[in-house]
Amino acid sequence: MSSASSTLPRPPLKVSAGNQIRGHVVTVERGAVNAEVLIDIGGGASMVAIVTDESIDALTLRPGREVYALVQASSVIFTTERMPFVSARNALWGVVDALRTGAVNDEISMRLDAGQRVTATLTHTSVHELGLAPGRRACALIKASSVLLAVPA
Repeated sequence: MSSASSTLPRPPLKVSAGNQIRGHVVTVERGAVNAEVLIDIGGGASMVAIVTDESIDALTLRPGREVYALVQASSVIFTTERMPFVSARNALWGVVDALRTGAVNDEISMRLDAGQRVTATLTHTSVHELGLAPGRRACALIKASSVLLAVPA
């Protein structure tokens, strides 16, 4: 990339990630390569994102900074039972408020206890076996490494 192109103004971005959860950085723990970012998303709920140290600097992430956690719907896993341990760092409980049936997958929308909304795409079989339907309590599981972070420009 030439230096001229790197100084051009960047256009505002729209993203394809269906989940854009607003929050504020609580802590940033740097490691040798990656950092763990704890985000308060309201209502007593939080999310964790794993990003590079370079991203921490580029986004000027620090406690109190407004941030958006971006997650593709295909990266969200649902469960309806409390699990003693699961490797996904983010377990967000709420109530299913919409179900849209597709040709191959279904789209599930859930209002989190924290007030935010999470959408997932699941197979018909998974939706049926979990008994997912509007009004059903469920938990969205999201790996911390599947969370991208964005900040207001």
